[in-house]
Amino acid sequence: MGFSALPLEMIYLIAEYLELESDINALSRTTRQLHNLLNKYLYKHNVKHNGGCALEWAARHGRTSVAQKSLEAGALLYATVNESMQPICLASAHGHDAVVKIFLEWGVCPNGEKEWWPKRPWPLEDEPFENYFTGEDLLENFDFDAWLEDSPVNGDQDPIILAIRYGHESVIQLLRAHGGMANWDQDKASEALTTAVEGGNLEIVKTIAREYPETMSYLVREKRRLLSLAKKTEIASFLVNAGVPLDGAEPGWLTPLSCAVESSNVDLIRFLVESGACPTHPWPHGVTLWLMRRAAQNFDGQDRSLEVVQYLLSHVDVDSKINAGGEDMIILLLVAATCDFEEIIEKILKTGCHPDTTAGPCPEWFGESRTALSWAVQRGNVRIARLLLEKGADPNKLKEREETPLIVACETGNIDMVVLLLEHDVDLNCKNKHRDPALVTAIPFPELFSILLERTADSQVAFDHDELNLMEIAVRSGNVAMVQMLLDRGFSLERPRGVSEVTTMVSQAVRGGVAMLEFLRPYGVVPVAGNAEAQIALRCAIRAGHTLVTKYLLDQGFDPNPTASELPSFTEHPASYLGDAANAGDPQAAAATLDVLLSHGANIDKLDTFYASRRSVGPFMSEGQLTVLRLLLERGASPLPEHKFGSSALKVAVKANSKEAIDLLLSFTDVHSLSLNDLHRNLLLAEGILTEWDKWHLSAARYTIRLWRQLYWRKRHPVPA
Repeated sequence: MGFSALPLEMIYLIAEYLELESDINALSRTTRQLHNLLNKYLYKHNVKHNGGCALEWAARHGRTSVAQKSLEAGALLYATVNESMQPICLASAHGHDAVVKIFLEWGVCPNGEKEWWPKRPWPLEDEPFENYFTGEDLLENFDFDAWLEDSPVNGDQDPIILAIRYGHESVIQLLRAHGGMANWDQDKASEALTTAVEGGNLEIVKTIAREYPETMSYLVREKRRLLSLAKKTEIASFLVNAGVPLDGAEPGWLTPLSCAVESSNVDLIRFLVESGACPTHPWPHGVTLWLMRRAAQNFDGQDRSLEVVQYLLSHVDVDSKINAGGEDMIILLLVAATCDFEEIIEKILKTGCHPDTTAGPCPEWFGESRTALSWAVQRGNVRIARLLLEKGADPNKLKEREETPLIVACETGNIDMVVLLLEHDVDLNCKNKHRDPALVTAIPFPELFSILLERTADSQVAFDHDELNLMEIAVRSGNVAMVQMLLDRGFSLERPRGVSEVTTMVSQAVRGGVAMLEFLRPYGVVPVAGNAEAQIALRCAIRAGHTLVTKYLLDQGFDPNPTASELPSFTEHPASYLGDAANAGDPQAAAATLDVLLSHGANIDKLDTFYASRRSVGPFMSEGQLTVLRLLLERGASPLPEHKFGSSALKVAVKANSKEAIDLLLSFTDVHSLSLNDLHRNLLLAEGILTEWDKWHLSAARYTIRLWRQLYWRKRHPVPA
């Protein structure tokens, strides 16, 4: 008898033993008859075992047929399985009006009158909310929990607000036709109109303003920051014509022109200024100069930022401001130094203004009061910096919470600027906010470091923040040439007397890499197996995924299988090199380091705890945690409950309600050639581990036990060859 001739009951029975949707889908696509038979079952399987996540996928991607079939199979209209928004909200945010229409036809209320939403598939009338999470009804119909919102509707869970935010007019009209705006009060209409202004769709703004004229009048009268939210000129023009004040700003908010300057929106700035924005302002110095100063501070070398400054400058009578002196002239000096307006600087300095003069107190959003030289150095403008220094600017002048020009130049590696500052008696002992002197700041730049080293009088610079001397920092950087320079100038590889030994030169050399370790070996800096400091250094290298350093140290005789007492422990980490390696930030480095450890004899059977430092957010297991688990399982870590690692990983997976992690553990269990007795023993252990889980994790525990039972019965009654 051919497979297609089997009774329907037999085919359904066979399909029930397929756990993966991909397998069911593959079977259903073998013939047209099987597709007709199994397609509905596939969607029911998705609803029962995966919470109906196919509905979310359909909502995100606009697949009407998938959405319709999922709902017919019993998917919850309001469930969120893999997404943070409910399906109708997903469809609205992505502009899929056809999918939104399906949800509306199925009875979704688009105006958010009722609270979101019962967690039971078929809630009892007037049932207390807490009861939605208890009882057997949910578990009988769903093997895996679907997470649902349990708070009243807000902007992130309101379909029409989302459609307004992302500018989907067709979705808005559809939701509106189904009563999406029917019960809006003034607050809701205000939220919608404000969202539309931020979204930048003029037609939507006009529609809401026309539908709710009283709300528009209220916003014009009361919401003084409405114009500040506009990012497009046509929206701003509509609002101004509607009566929104050009200079309107609520306490703590910037004016519309200030917001446009912040975003370097040249077209909007032109419109606002030409419309008469900010001709005067309660600030005593004139808003145009303050805005120009802010625009200059935002200048990053891009043409758009410079265009903003030049446009604002064109509305300032520069000569009259310079002749008048005072605060306005100082602001012009700072702007000119930042944006390379040399002619303005020369005019200001000819008046006798000192180049170190700074502007007085200003609103905090306009930044700290810094010198013109400081801005010129930060922008890397050597010509302007030279002009200011020649006119008497002090290279060592330091404002509170500010770094000196030399530190700024060293951090950017600007050799020409550093040489210029050295020519003007800059203080080499100045320190940055971390209390590192300029010499340390220049370590990433060997040529710059060499220049500063030649000029440094004190060869043993003191450090306050971590008690590391200059040699240790250079060794840790991994730059062999720099260490050689220090040795040639008499620097010692020994820690200065009187400094507590928080670290040793060996640990710094390990951080510096293999080349540094080889370079320092003739000088006696050699990591020795068994030394506590060297063991810590090795563990740090493993955790960082430094594969070459790990291999180098293992080749020197370090034990890849230290006992817990031999291994220096970190508070929250398991005592295992393999666990450390799997948690390296880069998955490729983690895999390579694991392979090095295993090739040197690391025993993965001794791994007894699953630990992932990449924490999950919320109740789910993060992709980083899944990566750690996969890396270890692929290299032989036991997924079996009878093993400490397998038991630990299983508990973490169930606690996180992670179907992916549970499937991963069971897939590696399946490839083990276990006897029937071994399977039965581990099945009983899994059932024992998972019987006492609370209601939040019960469905994940049951899902795990079901998969284990399927493994057992497939082994007990194998399919005939």
